[in-house]
Amino acid sequence: MIRNLLNGGRATLQDQGGVTLTELTLVIVILFVLAVGSYPFLGSFLQVGRAKGASEEVASVVRETRHLAITPRMLK
Repeated sequence: MIRNLLNGGRATLQDQGGVTLTELTLVIVILFVLAVGSYPFLGSFLQVGRAKGASEEVASVVRETRHLAITPRMLK
């Protein structure tokens, strides 16, 4: 900070911070652990989604069949 004041308030090359390889590796490891931990939840979420989609499709077919059964048909 004193260097910044002596340098006219400008940051020098030594003052500029960056991300070290250790910090980057730590972030990647944390993201990997979170991803591995959420995998079982995601698998069950996908199964529920597939089951819900299948049940909605069956309900749609039943509604369409019912509609066709009660709709008067025109004779040709």
